Amino acid sequence: MDREPRPGVPRGTVSEHEVPSRQLGADRLLWLYQPPDGVRESAPLPVLVLLDGEYWQPRLGVARLLDDLIADGRIPPLAAVLPDSVDAGTRWAEPV
Repeated sequence: MDREPRPGVPRGTVSEHEVPSRQLGADRLLWLYQPPDGVRESAPLPVLVLLDGEYWQPRLGVARLLDDLIADGRIPPLAAVLPDSVDAGTRWAEPV
């Protein structure tokens, strides 16, 4: 999925955050995708949550795909939250 950006497609932003969690007992890394400024609406954005965020963004670059889908009108402008799973053992052991 990690491919070159399409020319002329507005690009959203991806920021990395470390979020404390008392319930999980440790901080959790997550990535936040926000659509390009020119396509944002004044209404609240829908939110897409993609678990195993370390695969979706740093490895696969899902932000480019979201940018292309928004530009093509196939999905509405949205925000995406991509929490890190830490590792397979942690992911399957954590409460939902």
